[in-house]
Amino acid sequence: MNSTYLKSLLSAVMLSILLLPTSASATTLQSNSEHQTVSLASASNSSQVYYQFGIPGGTIGGPAVLKNGVIYLDVRGIAENAGLKMEWDKSGKRALFKGWAKSFAVRVGSQNGVLDGKTVALGGSPFKSKEDGIYVPARFIVKAFEGSNLHLDPKTNTLLASDLKTYNVFTETYGGRTYTLIKANGDLYVSQGKDKVLLLTSLQTSFDWAGMQIDKTPGGLLVITITDSFGEPHINTRVVTLVFKNGALLRKATFAYQFRGDAVLKPFDDNLLLHDGNTLRFV
Repeated sequence: MNSTYLKSLLSAVMLSILLLPTSASATTLQSNSEHQTVSLASASNSSQVYYQFGIPGGTIGGPAVLKNGVIYLDVRGIAENAGLKMEWDKSGKRALFKGWAKSFAVRVGSQNGVLDGKTVALGGSPFKSKEDGIYVPARFIVKAFEGSNLHLDPKTNTLLASDLKTYNVFTETYGGRTYTLIKANGDLYVSQGKDKVLLLTSLQTSFDWAGMQIDKTPGGLLVITITDSFGEPHINTRVVTLVFKNGALLRKATFAYQFRGDAVLKPFDDNLLLHDGNTLRFV
């Protein structure tokens, strides 16, 4: 066994050790091996570390940074892909990430951050990137986006994780209430002011370029029409019509077609028309 292969193998093993769950023994092990791990990784032909995380509809990945025994990722691109906006404070030291039902903040040089309103340990000290982003410990990123199965592939020096959530949404306001459609899974929520957010229904499908139109019938039924353009180059259109009575889903109809244009659904003779491509229904 040649020395180059041995160094590469040891580097992968030591990187895997750094991903062990935090405990008294694991913390001690990381502290004692920190310098050795970085030295072995630097000497190895495969010293560059990468990451690849599973997200709804695919993966996101790229190069990572191994610094002082901690694997860091530039979280800006990951967060923006997930539907969060990043803002620096006036000092340029604290970065806030905020989106639908998700927020966290980290500060350059601080080992503590705030995740969904609670102070948490980051497991390392964030630092700025050249692209005006901020490097944050990978373990914290996976935790913040509610991912799982964090581990290192020793063959490729790639940090892997699965099921990271995204928070891309479409919103529409009607009657003083805000209706929010989750892009990744079609969950539809309603909220009013600071009141609790309520789940109206789960469509169990993803949306691409969607918009919502909300109306009420003379009889008091709430009608939400979701129009989604999908595929490349977005020539497919899907119209989902939802009818609610007293907050409960009464009817659902889906109609799809493969050309550009707007499908306008209007009441006829005070009746609501629902069309799923096979049946025309009057409500």
